[in-house]
Amino acid sequence: MNLIPIICILGIIIEPNTLKKTEEIINTAEGYKLTAIIPAECEEPEDSTIVYFGYTPNEFVIYLKNWQKEISVSSKRRDAEGLGNQQEDCVFILLASNGKGKDYYMIGVNPFGAIYDCMISDNGSFVQWDGDIKADVSIENWGWVALISIPFSAVNYSNTLWGIQIFKIIFNKMEIQVLSKTKNISNLQDACDLKVDFNYIKSKEKTSLLFIPSGRIERIIAANTEFIKKIGLTGRLRKGTGELVEITLFPDYSEVDVDVQDFSLERLPLNYPEKRPFFVEGGSFYQTPITLIRTRNLILPQYGLKFYSTTNKSGFITFFLDDSALKNISFTRFTYTPLNNLTLGSFGIISENNYDLISGDIFYYLKSLTTNFQGQVSKNLTNLSRLSYISITREEKPGMSLAGNYLEIDSNFISDLNTISIHFDGIKKLNGACKMTFFPKFSNYQIYVNGGIKYSKMVDKYNGDRLIQQGDFSFLIGPIPIILLFGGNIAELNYLNLENNNIEVYTVGIQYLGETWKSSTFYYSFGDYLGGSIEQYFGEIKYSFIKRLNLGGSFLKVKSTLDDFLMYQTFGEISLVIKSFFLKPYINYTIDYFTAQKNLTLNGVLLYEPKYMTGIYLAFSKKIECENNEWVSRFEKLLLKIQCGLNLNL
Repeated sequence: MNLIPIICILGIIIEPNTLKKTEEIINTAEGYKLTAIIPAECEEPEDSTIVYFGYTPNEFVIYLKNWQKEISVSSKRRDAEGLGNQQEDCVFILLASNGKGKDYYMIGVNPFGAIYDCMISDNGSFVQWDGDIKADVSIENWGWVALISIPFSAVNYSNTLWGIQIFKIIFNKMEIQVLSKTKNISNLQDACDLKVDFNYIKSKEKTSLLFIPSGRIERIIAANTEFIKKIGLTGRLRKGTGELVEITLFPDYSEVDVDVQDFSLERLPLNYPEKRPFFVEGGSFYQTPITLIRTRNLILPQYGLKFYSTTNKSGFITFFLDDSALKNISFTRFTYTPLNNLTLGSFGIISENNYDLISGDIFYYLKSLTTNFQGQVSKNLTNLSRLSYISITREEKPGMSLAGNYLEIDSNFISDLNTISIHFDGIKKLNGACKMTFFPKFSNYQIYVNGGIKYSKMVDKYNGDRLIQQGDFSFLIGPIPIILLFGGNIAELNYLNLENNNIEVYTVGIQYLGETWKSSTFYYSFGDYLGGSIEQYFGEIKYSFIKRLNLGGSFLKVKSTLDDFLMYQTFGEISLVIKSFFLKPYINYTIDYFTAQKNLTLNGVLLYEPKYMTGIYLAFSKKIECENNEWVSRFEKLLLKIQCGLNLNL
């Protein structure tokens, strides 16, 4: 095989080999070497990687040979959190199939063959995406190999030069290797160009039809109810790769997983990501710098219609939904990219609950300074309230990263469609941040150094009263994988309307940064908190037994003027004998010393996910409270959910 060391050459055009079969890539394609950029730049890293590109008429193929002495990996389930957070050995592909400067696909694979896939919009927002990606992975005595297939029918693409970046993470060394040298691996302006012969691709003009029927049977045992049966259907018609129509009827949006609980000093609700297929497919197309539609707020949709069309220069998407709580609503977004580093966007909402909105935004990347500029202006047509936003960010790793933004919102701008995504209106808010990351070497130890400061100020737009003034600092240092952490949070949170709204809390701790399920964290926080004092103890340990039994446990003790509780949590991800068969247990035991109440939550999910959009889920949940030294069951639920993806090429 020919080997091409392209890493230090920006703007090179890669021309993958045309293949008749996927397996031919092993013997016919040209190889490209990756180079290390973190912790230090090195064109010949000890644990090297060669990547090969090719494509058949139906799929884009990437083959990677990873020479590696030690492998750190524990995630086996698709879209596992540890793989998504890159907290284990893995390889990620960033593919801009509509050209650099547009939304791009991010596909990760680890040595166990687990896959993580998402989309990243042109403004940097991450959106869940489930592509029909296949990965054939094996661990050898010298490292591991991965053969990754991306069907052309699973991605939107245009007849133009694509952008591609590959990065590999060796977690126990905190090493990152890349295909095209960059200071910011998530920005594809520094990516290689990829030239594809579109006449060789057969699937571009094909029409595919995907049916996703789902059924759910559940019973709330504590309420002594009968079994509830629900059936839903989603149909997705795709013409080529740039047009899609999707209809959903009585969709099943039940969740079988639980969220591991946390505690927020700011006492604001958490914003959980969207996971439902109807909103996930094409989700990056309707993202704006400040989120104007939080689809998780649409909790009771009866039916919906979606259409999008995209090219290398433009994108259009529109939704229409009937929601039992929020009534009829439609929202539309259009983007235009006149230059690779410039995107213009517009967004609109029309709803039956008196909330109509228009918005415009701009994104520009200045390559010479590795800096992003974003701006947005939105107007509520119902009451003429406005939102204005501008942001500047510069990211380098290693090096210095900077960020600053200004947000101004009129009163009565927030509605039920975007609350939680936007916490406050009638405000002016200024944010700034600076972070430094370095990887010096001392003797035989690789040292991790990360320090940062943040500042935020929010005032009432009309009378100038200060609602928030907050400063944070953090400093992490240590020989990898042991990291010491120090931090502080000094804030004035006047929106709480308490007698004393001041916070001055400091944190010290230690982390063992192993792979996802071989890590631990302990920290202690103390200081002044809202008119009193606060002490917070936290510990978490995750461990992987025999590479199948991944278990974790944590404790959180908080004692302050407003809180006094102790919470134990146990969670895990257990890979059973059959491939794609998992058990996810969760236990939460909480003692509230203010109310003398004890609560026990038990949750277990048995799931089988053999292929794309297909799965069987059996979930059990039970909540118990202790009253007068007696345990009383308050809630008990049993749920069976089946979903099947049926794909037809017409």
